[in-house]
Amino acid sequence: FQAEDGIRDVERSRGLGDVYKRQPILILLHAGKKAASPIEDCAIASENIMLGASTLGLGATIIGYFIRAWKYSKKIKKLVNLPEKHTLYSCLSVGIPAYNFRRLVPRPEPKIFFI
Repeated sequence: FQAEDGIRDVERSRGLGDVYKRQPILILLHAGKKAASPIEDCAIASENIMLGASTLGLGATIIGYFIRAWKYSKKIKKLVNLPEKHTLYSCLSVGIPAYNFRRLVPRPEPKIFFI
C-alpha cells in the first residue's frame, strides 16, 4: 500500500482481516417491518454512533458488505439471530484507530449567504 503522502506499509497485507483487526466491536442496526422509515432511522443512528465513537477517541466504519452477506447466508442469519420480521440495515465496526491524523485536508473557506 502506498499512501499519497509517501508512507508505505511495512508488512504486506494479508487481506481484509488486517483492516478490522483492531476493531473488536460489531454493531448491527435493524428494524421491524412496521417501522415508518427504517432505512433512514438506521442511517441516522449509524452516523450518530460514528460521531460519538470519534469523541471517545475510537474509530468506526460502516461495513456494507456484511448486510449483503446477511441477506444471502443462512449461516450468518442464524449467527446474528435478529428478532422475527426484522431486517438488517446497517453494520458498524468500532475500534481503536491505528493512526491519529495531525492535520486536516485543506479546504477553501465556505461561502455562506443568508437570504
